[in-house]
Amino acid sequence: MNTSEKFYRFAAECEIMAKLTHNPKNKTIWTHMAERWIRCAELFDRQSSAAEHDGSMKRHRKSTHSWAHYTVAGRPTNLVTPFVTPSESGGVVLAS
Repeated sequence: MNTSEKFYRFAAECEIMAKLTHNPKNKTIWTHMAERWIRCAELFDRQSSAAEHDGSMKRHRKSTHSWAHYTVAGRPTNLVTPFVTPSESGGVVLAS
């Protein structure tokens, strides 16, 4: 039983309690609780449907690495090796 089915079951139980009670105030409370459980079930169904749709879209996208957008002076940078810059004296300096 998935989550929305549980919510609908809770709503049905609240509706039964609303029918069984003789107190008008309790009847109103049980009815409102049933309505709330139904809204929760509907919300869960909408969110689950949207998440499934988003997940299927992500599976079809081209994968990009998180480091692919890093550049130095307009050129891609290899983040695995240290970044090297020319020094004023003509040598190279490891940048930190």
